[in-house]
Amino acid sequence: MEWLFKVAEQLSPIIAFWWDKLVSLLNSNFMAALAGAFAGAVVADRIATRKSKGAEISDALRNTNSAIALSGLISNQALVMKGQHVLDLHKDFALEEVRFEETMRRLQAGEALGPEERVIKTNLAELPELYVPIDELTALVFGKVKAGARAIGLLIAVQNALRDLNLSIQRRNQLCSKFRMTPPEDRVALYLGLPVEGGRDETYPQTISHIYQTTNDLAFFAMQLASELQEHGKKLAKRYAQTFHAQAPHVNEMKFDTPRARALMPPEAAYSDYLSMFHRVEAIQADRLFKRLHNRISALLG
Repeated sequence: MEWLFKVAEQLSPIIAFWWDKLVSLLNSNFMAALAGAFAGAVVADRIATRKSKGAEISDALRNTNSAIALSGLISNQALVMKGQHVLDLHKDFALEEVRFEETMRRLQAGEALGPEERVIKTNLAELPELYVPIDELTALVFGKVKAGARAIGLLIAVQNALRDLNLSIQRRNQLCSKFRMTPPEDRVALYLGLPVEGGRDETYPQTISHIYQTTNDLAFFAMQLASELQEHGKKLAKRYAQTFHAQAPHVNEMKFDTPRARALMPPEAAYSDYLSMFHRVEAIQADRLFKRLHNRISALLG
């Protein structure tokens, strides 16, 4: 053991020398500068992360506001088309059906009718197709706005309604061109879908009904999509305000509570089955979450 003490005695001055150097270095301006640089880097990283997060929320909110505006525009365009063309077309056709039935009843009863009472008023004016920014809305909702499954489902409903509406308008315009070249005595049966020898062609009455229904669908689903996106935007604005302790950013709001809009917009009750589908999905997801939490708690206590 004596040799070990001799080695320690010889190394002691060396260890003391380097220990003094280390203490001097730690107390030097260099280490203070190094510590300051490290702290600065940490702060800078936090600032950059915070700035990036702010930019992410701002971009998401800007895209959401754009999607809200486009959804509202599409719903409004559908209501305008309904008010200018579709509503009168649908009502006039229904009135002509009733008038024809009344005319036939009177004829069968032996009443004398004037020539003007025997004439069916056929509206053969072509309808314009509806062009709206559906591609831009689709790109936002599918690609940039993370608004959830309900928003995607409503967007798909909007796409389908717009496609079916324009296809029905094309079909009606083609039928109108055909009617113009059809003798008046044959035109009435085709126009009203009356039974004739060899069958019954109800294409035109069904097309009128489909135009009316798909116009309603487009207006309603686009309005629902705008409302869903508004709720998503409010969540983003609240998140921004809580994260940065600042005033919540503006969220676009589309209102359909004018007398004209209320008169043209179909009632929500007509779409209760469709809307309840989303409620059922949300309930199932909540139930699954509750079960997972219950199982975890039971496992911890068990």
